[in-house]
Amino acid sequence: PVRFGFRTAEFREDGFYLNGVKRKIRGVCRHQDREGKGWAVSAEDEAEDVMLIKSMGADGVRTSHYPQSPTFYDLCDEKGLLVWTEVPNVDQLTFTDAAVESERTHVREMIAQHRNHPCVFAWGISNELYNRKMPGELAEERMEALRDYAKSLDPSRTIVQAGNHLDKKRLNAVPEQLGLNLYPGWYG
Repeated sequence: PVRFGFRTAEFREDGFYLNGVKRKIRGVCRHQDREGKGWAVSAEDEAEDVMLIKSMGADGVRTSHYPQSPTFYDLCDEKGLLVWTEVPNVDQLTFTDAAVESERTHVREMIAQHRNHPCVFAWGISNELYNRKMPGELAEERMEALRDYAKSLDPSRTIVQAGNHLDKKRLNAVPEQLGLNLYPGWYG
């Protein structure tokens, strides 16, 4: 069966609106792993994760840094969690034609697989680029093209990225909405 639902999710000048009602998203990032299991988590583990997320008062989750299992998205639909899902562009990019095509494939598959989930409100295209050395300004061009490609596949959802370099103004301007990962005392 194909899951689907109806809702509107939009960012306006004064904040985020779900079904026309302004609200603040209280979210967490989730990596799908468990001690002793790694990524081999069960449906029960995922249900427990969703229960823990809900019990802490969160209503949103970011699938850091890759799309996750179909079960997880189904649970988020059922429990009313908002999901920012993303492709695995993390820290740095590889500058080859094959890497560019791989990014486009990731975005195309992410959107095709998850577009019917009402929980998904945003498509993420990268996380913390420039954490490792890369040629200047090439990531910006790539992410601008990837943003435009994602938007052409699904103009209804917001394109997002996470960053932690406040000085990367062009990169930070790429997404429609930017999430900042700040780590006081962690990285420096």
